[in-house]
Amino acid sequence: MPTRPHLSSMQPRTLQPSTEARQPSYKVPLVVVVVQLCWMVGFPLLNPGSTIQYPFFVYGAVPIAGTLTLLGWFLSRTPRTRSYQVAVLSIFGSLVLSQAILLDPSVNLVRVFVFQPIISSVLVVTMFAVRHQTSKVRLGTVVGVLTVVVAFSCTLRMQGMTGGLIPQFVWRWRPTTEPPPRLDRRGHDNAREVSLPAGPDDDDWPAFRGPNRDSVVRRPRLILDWGEFPPKELWRTPIGSGWSSFCVVGDCAFTQEQHGSDELISCRRVTTGEVLWSHAVAGRFEDSSSGPGPRSTPGYADGRLYALTATGILIGLDAFTGSSLWQTDLKQLFGLDVPPWGFASSPLVVQDDVIVFTGAGEGKSVAAFDRVSGALRWNSGNGGHSYSSAHWVSMQGQPQILVASNQGIDSLDPASGTRLWQHEWDIGFSPRIVQPCVLPGDALLLATAYGKGTRRLQVEQKDGRWTTEAIWTSRKLRPYFNDLVYHDGFVYGFNGSILTCLDASSGEPSWRKRGFGNGQVLLLQPQSVLLVLSEQGAVSLIEASENDGKVLAQFQALNGKTWNHPVISGSHLLVRNGFEAACYKLMLAEPEVTAQP
Repeated sequence: MPTRPHLSSMQPRTLQPSTEARQPSYKVPLVVVVVQLCWMVGFPLLNPGSTIQYPFFVYGAVPIAGTLTLLGWFLSRTPRTRSYQVAVLSIFGSLVLSQAILLDPSVNLVRVFVFQPIISSVLVVTMFAVRHQTSKVRLGTVVGVLTVVVAFSCTLRMQGMTGGLIPQFVWRWRPTTEPPPRLDRRGHDNAREVSLPAGPDDDDWPAFRGPNRDSVVRRPRLILDWGEFPPKELWRTPIGSGWSSFCVVGDCAFTQEQHGSDELISCRRVTTGEVLWSHAVAGRFEDSSSGPGPRSTPGYADGRLYALTATGILIGLDAFTGSSLWQTDLKQLFGLDVPPWGFASSPLVVQDDVIVFTGAGEGKSVAAFDRVSGALRWNSGNGGHSYSSAHWVSMQGQPQILVASNQGIDSLDPASGTRLWQHEWDIGFSPRIVQPCVLPGDALLLATAYGKGTRRLQVEQKDGRWTTEAIWTSRKLRPYFNDLVYHDGFVYGFNGSILTCLDASSGEPSWRKRGFGNGQVLLLQPQSVLLVLSEQGAVSLIEASENDGKVLAQFQALNGKTWNHPVISGSHLLVRNGFEAACYKLMLAEPEVTAQP
């Protein structure tokens, strides 16, 4: 008889799990998904303006690294599921390729940073949810869910970005905010000749950011109690796309706007909004982040208006009728391509010249043209790119033109273009947009976005030699396209999307306020008050003091994204954005009687 084995020698058999039962750990991919999505949502929220303080690759670093990590995890699974891997990767790749082909072209700029991480995250979550199902069920579910996600992404269109470069999505079939071509257009052939004052008036706003290009309203005094005396809307009208501001002379408000394939320089009556004339220049510029239209603001002098289109046409117009006096194509003249952000320099009129930044480099970055004939007068500067405009100032008793570019800042002699001095602060391909902020005592602030910050320079001249000294550099004020104003020792502007008051002597912030997005600011100098036009179109009055920046009043002036500079001319507040413009009547205060000493 066979011997029965002893009970103590009997061991339970270990059952080998089937291929379907063995599953890899999902701890790593789920952590990656959480980190990836928290970064995409939380980084901009916790660091307002962060995507303008740092380049795109910094913001996209975690999503890209997360996608690569998930891919590595998926490929490192047990070889017995290789067929499943190949099937999923093939489907994933096919869907991603299909998405790239079918997506609206406006979305291509952010596809890698937004849709790719979302698709990879959805893939992991779906695989985790059906991990106990059979291979066929898992594969079918993955295919179905990814197809829905990809199909949904193809129904979206990107309608630009916020000032913090956060994409704004709308349905692909939704009509654009751009008005129909030639809306309310009146050609110069049948224009009505407008009435303009014989000489400059203190209430005029004849150039970008005002007569001194510093966003300072020196008169009149306004009633600031908007609860009892609210701004009265005089008119509101559709307007062509673009980020131009207004140039105001007498009862005429000049601006630039896109209408279909034409860029218009238009003249509206300040008191009614009626279009008096418009002049069309063939050409259209558009980019995914900012949309279509001009970036520049016209300049006025002695009955003539000067404008630079986004496609590089510099034109001189008769301000009374809108008829062309001369025009020059900067692209042909200097052998240029249209910059990625378009030509954005607002013309500066100095005596007999009109001066613009060209970006041609090699001694041709700044050009002066005879404002009567349009003939080229001089070239100067080596800066390769800039969104800023030429800026007139007097330092050490000498008139000079300041030009900020990627290389730093140049000071040029207005008559000849000869360089007086230069301060190098190379920022590579990062945009330098805002105007130099001139301070008392021959000092100025040079401000830059993308985390570079703001630098205070002291300018001196001794024995005919010009020198500049960097007093401080602060990363606590990093404006993108939001210009600064100075008042009583303090500078007011935007650090990303945070309104900030900065001590001009030390570079240290005094207070910060959120809630305005990437807005623009004016200084009502007689009353020490800031007028802030928010990115959402709200107008606020805020105390220009070092204390806490008390909000005095607020009202909603426009709807939608608003990046354009506001204008105050006399008792009129003019505001616009990429699809509408409005004018408000402000109550004037009685002149204050100054006590005699």
